[in-house]
Amino acid sequence: MNTSQTSTLSEPAGDGRVSQGTLAYFQTRNRTRLHDIVLSEFEKSGISQATLARRLGKRPEVVSRFLSAPGNWEVDSVSDYLFAISGAELSYGTSHPLSEAVRNNTQPDWVVGLSISSADPTSYTLDASGLSPGANIFPSTSAKFVVVSTASDTDATKRIVAAA
Repeated sequence: MNTSQTSTLSEPAGDGRVSQGTLAYFQTRNRTRLHDIVLSEFEKSGISQATLARRLGKRPEVVSRFLSAPGNWEVDSVSDYLFAISGAELSYGTSHPLSEAVRNNTQPDWVVGLSISSADPTSYTLDASGLSPGANIFPSTSAKFVVVSTASDTDATKRIVAAA
């Protein structure tokens, strides 16, 4: 017996209640985005957590906990941390992801500009002329794949692209 529930995201319409699953999805998505922004700014700044704690007048363990994972942060806290890290301010805008046309891509957006071709099953040609500046390409010698990374990637987020 299948007990899993399938949920789809849909735009709010009429007076119907938005599902808790949809609300939770967008809450998590926004918490993660805020965390990524603050953490990226912190990593670019080169300051230590201890320095940030002193700038904010907080205990180091409070700063460590704040930076360690996405949370239900208050807008004022995000503002304080961004400014104390690098003098940055959050910019605002909205988008409507459920109104956008459905994409049926054969490859992720970050692969656009990278083409891999192979006439010989033992070798391949890589054309990265369309990749964004700062992208690094690491062809594999043991298998037919390529690792593509950008300046903002960590070792854990380097992207593997399968060869044709």
